Amino acid sequence: MSQTSHSCAAILVVIVMSSGANGDDLHVKDLPIPEGATDISFMKRRGDIRFKVTSDVRETGNWYAKQLGSQRWTKSGKDNLQKSFWVQKFARDKMLLEVRVDSREGGSEVRLTPKGMLWDEDLAPHAKDLPIPNDATDVTYDDFFEKVEFKSPSGAGAIAGFLSEGLERQSWAMSGTDQVT
Repeated sequence: MSQTSHSCAAILVVIVMSSGANGDDLHVKDLPIPEGATDISFMKRRGDIRFKVTSDVRETGNWYAKQLGSQRWTKSGKDNLQKSFWVQKFARDKMLLEVRVDSREGGSEVRLTPKGMLWDEDLAPHAKDLPIPNDATDVTYDDFFEKVEFKSPSGAGAIAGFLSEGLERQSWAMSGTDQVT
């Protein structure tokens, strides 16, 4: 009877864990967006959130002043209110938020420009930051697809344990249940 060799080829694509970010940190995704908003886009690269609403400039601007005020934001500059647009600036702790509402046919277009807030991308691990076992070979990093591939003579359970421990040391916490196959 031959002895079976166990080895593992690992591909790390998605890590379902949450970072140890401060609970007081405000995330861009938590900014209020009016119900019924359409064409919503969150773009860290561009630095803003954009969407369309059916309400006019004044109604939308007043909605934001009320919503943000109830969330402890305060006005941090003079409003620029014109016939076709309204720009308001808000501050909270070390964060800034500019709310620009432009008149568009059938409603308004809104652009939220946050400063000092966390984007989802800020919380994601980078491929080169992930723990790699010492016995790993053929290690490849693909930043475009956000994955790491390697081969290891260790079994899948040992690799999963190594990754869990290594990520915990980096202040990541388990979210959900493990699935090792």
